[in-house]
Amino acid sequence: MRLRVAVDRVEGNTAVLIPREGPPAAIHWPLELLPAGTREGAILDLEARVDEGETERVRRRVQGLIDDLARRSRQDRE
Repeated sequence: MRLRVAVDRVEGNTAVLIPREGPPAAIHWPLELLPAGTREGAILDLEARVDEGETERVRRRVQGLIDDLARRSRQDRE
């Protein structure tokens, strides 16, 4: 998914991004995570995609934590 945004303003260390298309919205984004030299009025192309591998790794890790907590809870009740 690609999103074109305009940098509406900078508030401290946060840039307020306004999508050029779609429903009205304001995205508050850390300025340090944008390209160097980004300032008010700049047009940025942003891209987002799902990282299937990382999503699965995190899912397995969280499931392991849940299983561990359930095991501990059962042991505490015994």
